[in-house]
Amino acid sequence: MKFKLLTYSVLINVILIVTLSLNYRELSHMRTSYNRVMHARNQFSNSNVELKKINGKLVGQNKVLELKINELNVLIPELHKEIESLGVNPKRATSLSETSFTMETHIQTVIQDSTVIDTIPVKHFHYQDEFFCINGFASNNSQQLSISYQDTLIQTIYRGKRKKPWLWIFSPRQLEQRVALKNPNATINYAQHINIIK
Repeated sequence: MKFKLLTYSVLINVILIVTLSLNYRELSHMRTSYNRVMHARNQFSNSNVELKKINGKLVGQNKVLELKINELNVLIPELHKEIESLGVNPKRATSLSETSFTMETHIQTVIQDSTVIDTIPVKHFHYQDEFFCINGFASNNSQQLSISYQDTLIQTIYRGKRKKPWLWIFSPRQLEQRVALKNPNATINYAQHINIIK
């Protein structure tokens, strides 16, 4: 009887220790995940791009966020929807990049004599839509234009087609990239994403 009681006691203690150990690991994992998400939320809300001049070029630098796809859906649902709008299953995405840029230039050119509606001289020009803002001023024989262009680049890297489709699930999916600009009239000339494996 004492032996059975001792055996049950040891067994209950072992089960209790194992349960506590598993709960501690789960709690530790949840705390780490919570801290990571809170850090990412703070980084996202304070996402100031630090501008640096490197080799004569102005470079934007920001901290990289590390999120799971369900955390991305909670913190930044707009980006989660952008992955879906590119025709990619969000569960297959391995990284996501979004860049907003503005191009601004000043143009000065010589103009010829011109009139609008009989003899009314042109003095001012203004055009604005979702992407462009153009202001022009004519003075004597020259015209000055201020042009501002704003667009958003969206990029996602995902596991796409299989390298050897005839091997079915035994062939790994290759990483593919899709990039899109919000402006339907814009053209992407070059885009590159590199994952560095350590």
